[in-house]
Amino acid sequence: MLYRRNASCTLDKDLIKGIENMKTRTQFASEPEQHELIENLKTATKKYVSQLDKEGIQTILLNGSIKRGDFCTQHLGGYVDLVVMVKDEKIFNWKKTFGEAEEEFYIYHCVRKEIDGLKVGFQIEKRPFETLDYFETLDENRRWAHLESEILYNEDDLFVKELEKINALKGKNLCHYFKGTLNYIESLISNYKKQKFYGRDCPQQLHENLNVAIKNAIKCLYYINGQYMAPEDRALYYSFDLEKLPSKYEKIMEDLYRQEIDSYKDYKRREFIFKKQILDFIYKNNFVM
Repeated sequence: MLYRRNASCTLDKDLIKGIENMKTRTQFASEPEQHELIENLKTATKKYVSQLDKEGIQTILLNGSIKRGDFCTQHLGGYVDLVVMVKDEKIFNWKKTFGEAEEEFYIYHCVRKEIDGLKVGFQIEKRPFETLDYFETLDENRRWAHLESEILYNEDDLFVKELEKINALKGKNLCHYFKGTLNYIESLISNYKKQKFYGRDCPQQLHENLNVAIKNAIKCLYYINGQYMAPEDRALYYSFDLEKLPSKYEKIMEDLYRQEIDSYKDYKRREFIFKKQILDFIYKNNFVM
């Protein structure tokens, strides 16, 4: 028989406490001090962009936590996220346009500037011009990030024209993702799958499969709301601000993430809540193109 500890998962207890005390993105962004910080950073960013030499630049986007309103400096400071699409990557001189990078890694050129007395760090994502074909090569998380962006500069409105094409295909893509994700959820909690681990006396795997099903159900909620999935390390948090959600969604998630990893009884409790409160909602709001 598999050895089991008689203890609940500490990580899940911490998560429950976090959900109970959580400020949603909208609540956090609307706090007076936070709102003032974001507006000051946006003003400084727009001034910075307006003063740049735009030669060789096609489009500049503002995205990330400044665009969303949930920017938090913490003790490490933070960056304003910009996406800069250039006409020709081979000849564009990032150092000449943006200055010496304090950090240069992979696709980012990071600089700090003082703008009207405010010190601002910019994390500049280096991109070729984003056509529909290029957008289709991006992973889902980057698609989500780019579609929530604000356009700060766009020569000849070319990016707006590409966005029209990108959004025209979004419904088809989301429908495809939705169907595949829902099939995976049903597989994870199927009787066939459960019997395997009942037979092997492994409730831990039953709970883990349900945890994966919950994460994928959150994906479906994004699709129902007409969005690509946010990055996994923040998808749960941002899901609380989705428009179409099950009633008392925060309470449901608290109950789902509270788990006794060694208990078959607790697995059945969690599975019942998941099917009744989350999966039924997904079925009733089945994605339709």
